[in-house]
Amino acid sequence: MKKIIFLLSLIITFASTTLFSQKKLSKDQIQAIDALFEDWNNEENPGGAVGIVKKGNLIFSKGYGMASLQHKVPFSPTTVADIGSVAKQFTSFGIALLADEGKLSLDDDIHKFFPELPDYGHKVTVRHLVHHTSGLREIYSAFALRGWSGGGIRQEDVKYLLMQQHELNFKPGDRYLYCNTSYALLGSIIEKVSGQSFEAFYKERIFKPLGMEHTYIMDRLGEIFPNTADSYRSTDEGFVEIYDNSSMFGQGGFYSNIEDMAKWLANFQQPKVGNKAVIQQIQERGVLNDGENLRYAFGLNIDTYRGLKRIQHSGASAGFRSLMAWFPEHELGIIIQTNRADGTSNGAMAEIVEVLLEGSLEPIEEAESKEEEKRATEPSLYYSAEQLKPFAGAYYSPEIETVYHFQIDAQENDLVVKSIRNGALALSTTPQKDQFTGGGMSFTFQRDDVGRVTGFRVSNGRVMRLKFFKTELPSFR
Repeated sequence: MKKIIFLLSLIITFASTTLFSQKKLSKDQIQAIDALFEDWNNEENPGGAVGIVKKGNLIFSKGYGMASLQHKVPFSPTTVADIGSVAKQFTSFGIALLADEGKLSLDDDIHKFFPELPDYGHKVTVRHLVHHTSGLREIYSAFALRGWSGGGIRQEDVKYLLMQQHELNFKPGDRYLYCNTSYALLGSIIEKVSGQSFEAFYKERIFKPLGMEHTYIMDRLGEIFPNTADSYRSTDEGFVEIYDNSSMFGQGGFYSNIEDMAKWLANFQQPKVGNKAVIQQIQERGVLNDGENLRYAFGLNIDTYRGLKRIQHSGASAGFRSLMAWFPEHELGIIIQTNRADGTSNGAMAEIVEVLLEGSLEPIEEAESKEEEKRATEPSLYYSAEQLKPFAGAYYSPEIETVYHFQIDAQENDLVVKSIRNGALALSTTPQKDQFTGGGMSFTFQRDDVGRVTGFRVSNGRVMRLKFFKTELPSFR
């Protein structure tokens, strides 16, 4: 995608013009941006679109490649695409609006809105949900443990997962762990508090006031929106179409285009919806129980990029990739949308910033080339086939209503786990007794007072220490 040599030569040529005070891009700047997407810009490739907002105005927008390979429809700034987790800033903005109006408090317990949820042993607040510090199980990771292979998750599945959960990943506020469950629950809280459907609330409070006429929310499975791109993944045999087709909202579920997203970006500087207090609120970063400040605010990451304050969030859903960034010191916003899973929107964003703000950026710090110290690593434990036998059997998790079967491969001296849709997976040992890993999962077996294996806990990143109990299952054998 990148034409590095060409791009760098252009940057040098117009370095004196890149302070970016002009109301439109120069010819050289446009050429440099075009070069980033040159490899996509044909009828054989999915593509994307770029939008640049300056002082609240969309001063550049352009599409590259195809929105639909099947129908040879080009991707343009008006093409609608799933924005993935960029949607989280809309959800948290809605929460901030309702809080500003006194209709909810950020410190409200989630049981105020859903008293039927189990007691998790600790108070989980709206604020915890916003900053990803709730400790709730992450729904995509939990479903992956059930053998889920993508798509088809409904809003009601979120509630069902939470009703089954009786342990948290951690005490709320103790750590940050990105959690789509939290934002889907925020979506349901907005419905409860506003008395409107999630879509009706956003149409009335944000989309119509800002003139976002081509932004939609998929709250019904398989819903069709006008001028929407297809999404693709690259394989050795070429591109294949991939789908999400979920109706979960709050964590995502928003479809929009460059022109509408530019109107949303402009609202950060010149608010038409939300007052100054709301705009400030959504930029309030989370704070952990120990006082550590997070980068994550209200659906927005707030950090510094090469000396400049940056407010941004990326998104991914099926083959769609998106990224929106705002550089307040330069009143500059950049939006990228693609319909290809290999769309490197983060890399493209950095290159576009280089083109527009090169004269204002601090140098990239080069990592010091130090030879890594050789550390003595503790060897993994060895188990004979006989020693592995106590782990064999069936295990059940009430939280995700799933059975895992563990068997011994005597020839390879492997412990093998099998589950529905996930197939068979040979696990590796670790230096820790009774602990095995594989497939992005860590299994720690538990024993009773006399040493019998009674269950295990599994972690896969966003689900931590999920409990499985050893059980006896009927068999036709």
